[in-house]
This record gives sequence, structure tokens and C-alpha cells, in this order.
Amino acid sequence: MVRRWTAWRVFPLLLLLLVVCYNGCMHMHSVETHPHRMLLKNKHNDFEHLRILAFGTSRTFGVGVNHQHKAFPSLISRNNTKNVAMKASGPQYSALCTQTMVGDDGLYDVILFEYNLLADDYLMILARRLRARFPQATMIFMRIWLPFQFRHVPSNKAVLQLLHERFGPAPSKPATELLASLVEGTQSEDWIFLESWEKKKLLERVATEVGGYVYHMPRPDNAIEALTTYARFYTPDVNHYTQAGHRFLQQQLVKVMHKLKAQRTSELGAWHDTDVCELWYETGTLAIQHEAPIVKFLNTRYALELATSESYLVTKNPFPDRSVSVWIDFMSGSPTGQYPKSRIRLEDQSPVKINPRLKGKGELHVMKHAYVGMLEQSAAAKLTVKALDGDAFNPFRIVGVAYTTIHVENGQAIV
Repeated sequence: MVRRWTAWRVFPLLLLLLVVCYNGCMHMHSVETHPHRMLLKNKHNDFEHLRILAFGTSRTFGVGVNHQHKAFPSLISRNNTKNVAMKASGPQYSALCTQTMVGDDGLYDVILFEYNLLADDYLMILARRLRARFPQATMIFMRIWLPFQFRHVPSNKAVLQLLHERFGPAPSKPATELLASLVEGTQSEDWIFLESWEKKKLLERVATEVGGYVYHMPRPDNAIEALTTYARFYTPDVNHYTQAGHRFLQQQLVKVMHKLKAQRTSELGAWHDTDVCELWYETGTLAIQHEAPIVKFLNTRYALELATSESYLVTKNPFPDRSVSVWIDFMSGSPTGQYPKSRIRLEDQSPVKINPRLKGKGELHVMKHAYVGMLEQSAAAKLTVKALDGDAFNPFRIVGVAYTTIHVENGQAIV
């Protein structure tokens, strides 16, 4: 018996086929015109298998989200990422202590650098050391922008100053509301972006030397559009990224990695220079011999407080066959977090003067680094501190010591 396909049987089938075709075509069009949507839908991406090494500031560290796994490096490859970014620090510590931070085991396929306005010549040293160690790695130098880089021309005030005047020093409203309120009633030409051409040239110079790539975070030419459209990517301090911001950077970097054809590597080079560093800034635990109290400050930070002439710590060259330069990691601040101008002396060597005072308002505490002397093979020496002024809020605080063989014959002039 032959079944006849009547119109009432055929019509639903045709309708179903049309719906499927329409949805499929629309999905393809959506992916082509909005490639980020595909990334947002997929739990994983093409680079989950790559080993990521991330250097940077508190933004890369993950301040702004509640876990480091939610920061953009781990969003690219959660189970294969080593995030060694540091809060309140530029590339200097990382350049001096690269081997200590990275370790001697393991390969990395992609290395990210995010230092933005804190970038300096130490970035070149860091990049060179990493290129020697990982000759095949894809290196990406991030050039991001932040809302506080905009200035209101009529008032000659920066975004951050205007926000503090209007909403207080610690606004709790989302950046979308804060920035929308700030630009209300203004024109795009009322705002100017404070570009750091010096930092831009530095990133390009470093990337060129080590065979890296400079990623430029997109920014609309229209200032109001930039401040309002991108506002959801920033936390209320307009200095860090929200989860949406970290997701945006992940998507941007994935596109860059596709462009550069990032892939697994197999070659591991030698460390041309070596280092041993001890940092107790976040743990309060140190093995170094000392006669000075360990104090806790900012609720979660620790330091050796060298407040008297009897206070000292003992530095010791960890290498039996090489001379090293000795660096200290210390706290600087401004103005209610000020530390005293001080003279640092490594036993039997010329003293080094350090000014740990920063310009700015509010209570700032930033880690900095300074060369203090040389140690011959296996030698040890006491380090003492003498304050040169008595009106600072805090005693001199040391949070780490670094021993490095980088250009030890030149001491401080390592760049």
C-alpha cells in the first residue's frame, strides 16, 4: 500500500525545516559578525592545552575578581597557567628574581606581560631572561588603557580626582554609574586621553628585541563613548577589571594567539644569569637571620621593621662560586603612609641613601627595590638602617632580599 503525503502532513515538516535552517544561518551569521559570542558560549577554547606564564600588576594578579582563577590568564588556560603577577610592583623585582619566580622545572608556551604605566627598562631585562630560557615561547606585551587616564579639559582635572570629589575616596557604585554621571552634560572634546608615548615606545622596543607582539587594547576615539561603553569592564576604582573586563581581555588575547599561531613548545634554554630571592611580604615567614621585629600592616602584609640602630638583618651570598649584587625590597608610601628617608649600609661597604616617599594623596603603600651592595662568593654581611628624618608615620620596612648575578660587576647600573 502506498502512503499518500497530503498537504496537512507535509506542511509541519516544511515548517520545521525552515526553522532549523533559519536558526543555523542566524547562528553562523552571529559568529561571523560577533566572534566573541562563540567564546562566551564555549566553556573551553583552542588554547586550553597551552602553558601560560603571566607577569604583571595587581590587574593580572586578579584584584577586582574574587579568585585568581577568574583573572584573564587563567581564563585562557585555567589548568596550565602560572600567574606570578605582583600587587603594587613594576617589572623590577621580576627582572631581578625571574628564576626564583618561574622555577627550574617546566616549559611555557605563551608569556604575558602587563605593566602598563609601571613599565620601565627592567622590562627589557625580564624579557631577555625569559627569551633565553624559553626560546620558542609566544611573548605578548599588553598595552591596556584605564579610565583614570582621561582628563576633563575645562576643569583641568583627571577622572579619578573628579570621582573622589563627587563620590568620595572609595565609591561603592559600579563604574557604569560613576562614569555616566561624570560625563553627563559634557562633550567628547571636553575630555583628553593622557597617552604615555614613552611607555608605548618602550613596549615596542622590548617586543622587537625579543621577537614579541604588542597588544593594543581597543579604545574608541570618542572619549564619552570610551568611558561609557567600556565602563562595565572596570571596578569602581577605575584601575582594575571586573569579571566582564577579564573575560574581554581573555577574548582579545585569544584572537591575538590565533593571529600569532601560538602552539606548544619543546625547547628549553639555560638561565644565563641566576638569582635567589626571599620575599616575606605576603607570608611573614622568612629564613634570613635578623634582629628586628616582623610587623603586620594593611591587615595582610608583613615586613621587617628596622626602627633602631641595633636592628639588622644578615645577607648571605647563596652561591659558592659567584659574586652577587644585593637588593632589598622595601615599602614606600605617601603621605599618611610615609616612610623615612634612610641610609642603608651593607657591612664594610659605602651606604646607600633611599627616599621611600611618594607623591600623592591618601595612604599609599608601594613595594620598591634598591641595590645596596655586593657580596663575594659565600660571603655574609649585616645590613643596617639609619633614619635621616623623624617625621615619617612608619619606620623603615624591608619585605624581601634578592641576590642576583645580573651584571654584578656594575652593581646598581644593570640596565
